[in-house]
Order: sequence, then structure tokens, then C-alpha cells
Amino acid sequence: MRHLILSGLAAMILATPVVAGTPVCDPNPRRTVEDFETAKDALLRGEFDRFFDAVQPFDRAADPSRLRAVQRFENTFPNGFRECASVVFRSEAPGLFQEIVLYDTGAQPLALYLRGARFRDEIRVIDFVLSDSPTEVVNLLQ
Repeated sequence: MRHLILSGLAAMILATPVVAGTPVCDPNPRRTVEDFETAKDALLRGEFDRFFDAVQPFDRAADPSRLRAVQRFENTFPNGFRECASVVFRSEAPGLFQEIVLYDTGAQPLALYLRGARFRDEIRVIDFVLSDSPTEVVNLLQ
């Protein structure tokens, strides 16, 4: 009975979208960026439309090549991922932010690179890469 209750509770928690400021993929973050957290949560859950909305650059113009890359992973992992882990978070004064997150695919991890910048008192995503090559993503760090 306890197992059934715990399973139900876990399912409810996993079905609840991230609340602003709730850390995703990192249980003890030193700092979080709201758009990063939204993007990480959406990808973890397989909510690719919400993910793409969160990672659009300032101009909100959809880059067709990036949309195709996201759609490729959406077709392969329509239900999201088992877990994720933030492996790098960097912030540089006065306002550049970078994060790399690995997602458990059951085989080689999927890697997400997020870059954000402070502009008009808000930190927004200015670039992202979603790749099945963690090495490619690590090489993006500046």
C-alpha cells in the first residue's frame, strides 16, 4: 500500500510543471535563471513546444535549422527523459550566463547548452544547442 501511495505521489510531482525559481536538474544550485529552468523542465518532460518557447532568442524569430534539430529529438524522445543533471553553470559579471545539462536517454546522454544575457533587468536565453554529442556542447563554453 505504501508503495502505491509513493508511486502516486511521485507521478503527481512529475506531472507538475516547474514553478519560477524551482531548480531543475540540480538539487543545490548556487544560482538559477528562470528561462533556463523552464527550458530544462520542459525538455525533461518531453514538452518540446514549451522548451522551444523558453529558448527563443530576444527577437523571437524561429530559426528553421534549430526547429528541425529540436523536432528530431522530439520524434526520438516524445515522452521526455528519466532524469537530467546540470554539470556546468557559469556566470560572468556583468551579465553572461551559461549552463550545460545532460539528459538520460538510456544510452549516450543528450546534451543541452544554454547561454543567457542580462538585458533590461531580465536574463533571457540568447543561444542554445541541443545535441547528442556532449563533447560538442562542452566545447561551446566560453
